[in-house]
Amino acid sequence: MIGEAIDSTVGRQVARTLAREVTRGLLGVLGIGTSKRGKKSWF
Repeated sequence: MIGEAIDSTVGRQVARTLAREVTRGLLGVLGIGTSKRGKKSWF
């Protein structure tokens, strides 16, 4: 059942969104911005 949910289009979209948000959160904790809006960046 879980495998079928992950294989579905909605499941893949949810997994992608979760991965992106977790990555952004980790980068935010480390002080590395993923966005250049209003923040000074080293790059």
